[in-house]
Amino acid sequence: MSDALNTQELAPPDQSASAPSSEPLGAAGLAALEKEREARRQAERRLEAIEKQLQGLDPDQLRNIKEAQEREERLRSEMDQRIKEAAEAAKAEALQQVKVKDQKLAEALAEKSELYRQQALANAFQAAGGRSGGAEDGITYFNALMGAVGSRFKVNDAGDVVVINANGEPMLNDNGDALTPTAYLEQLKTHPVYGHFFAPTSNGHGGGMRGTGNLTNGSLQGMSAMDKISFGLS
Repeated sequence: MSDALNTQELAPPDQSASAPSSEPLGAAGLAALEKEREARRQAERRLEAIEKQLQGLDPDQLRNIKEAQEREERLRSEMDQRIKEAAEAAKAEALQQVKVKDQKLAEALAEKSELYRQQALANAFQAAGGRSGGAEDGITYFNALMGAVGSRFKVNDAGDVVVINANGEPMLNDNGDALTPTAYLEQLKTHPVYGHFFAPTSNGHGGGMRGTGNLTNGSLQGMSAMDKISFGLS
């Protein structure tokens, strides 16, 4: 009985019960495992090929190869940086050119807008009975009047010349419509100062100083300071 007991104690334990059971990998698992093994075999073959190529090279040759590779990498990095800087510089230059073109366009539009405004006001001044001619130095009645009230007119977004008040708001007539430049200038005929810029009418409105035509040096010498202000010459 003791021999049987010793035999049982010496017998190796049954590990089948404690060993973890492995599940089958299946077709997909086997394919993935085989793909990984093939990639490892290819890497090993490449390594063997490189080692064969390097066999027989002395340390100086190996160092030269390494230095050449480092130089190539450094040159490639510098070239990439130069390309990046050139692209950024080209982009900045293009943006600057666009800004310059936009500025020139804005200036051209402003110039044309002002020319249109001046022409529209000249037509309105003539329609309102503004005096023609001016002084010998080139100052005209129209220029003198616009120097005083020209800021009352602007070109709106629709391209029309409108009359604005001191706050920049459009002025309206009695009917609630926008006041036209001609209508505004018509109102100035009865102004004690601005009325001098308009030719006299049959009802006596306009032309605080009688006479039309150009002002002469002689007439200017006889004017008082208030008269010169009335003509916009002081």
